Amino acid sequence: MKVSKLLYVTDRNVCDLSSCVMDRISFFNGKGCNQIIFFKVNPSQEQVKTLSQLSINAKVLTDHELSPEDIVAAAGRENVSLIMINTDDDPEQSAFASVIKRLMQISPIPLLVTKKSDSAETVDKRLFTHTIFATDWSPSSQKALRYLLGYKEAMKTLEVVHVINDKLTVKD
Repeated sequence: MKVSKLLYVTDRNVCDLSSCVMDRISFFNGKGCNQIIFFKVNPSQEQVKTLSQLSINAKVLTDHELSPEDIVAAAGRENVSLIMINTDDDPEQSAFASVIKRLMQISPIPLLVTKKSDSAETVDKRLFTHTIFATDWSPSSQKALRYLLGYKEAMKTLEVVHVINDKLTVKD
């Protein structure tokens, strides 16, 4: 699946597109992304210029609440392909965690949740260093796996996990 429009959401008041975040965004430029829509944050002129050099148009939506419902509604109106959520903290420990969890429940659009990481030790610039894909091998799961494999160059490691609820015999 091609990501032509990306909705960028963050829990920060000031949009700091660090080099790590810019690497993540530029990855999608290679996948056909031509527009990034900032939700409730304003990028700096330098950041807009950098995006423009990547042939990515920037648009800012500021008249919304930072609620899951407003994020999903804006993503639908803008016809985005992916919602990228960036948080400074561990996504599970963040005050933003309830918004992220609710988005996971209600969003029909794929979500990419990332943690800001700019430490000098960060050598691998891939989006995902360790991806775990849980599947039941249903048609929907297989579609999701094909989607995920379309981004294999963004992953260092992919683990596919299938949980079996039935008791297995030695033959099984």
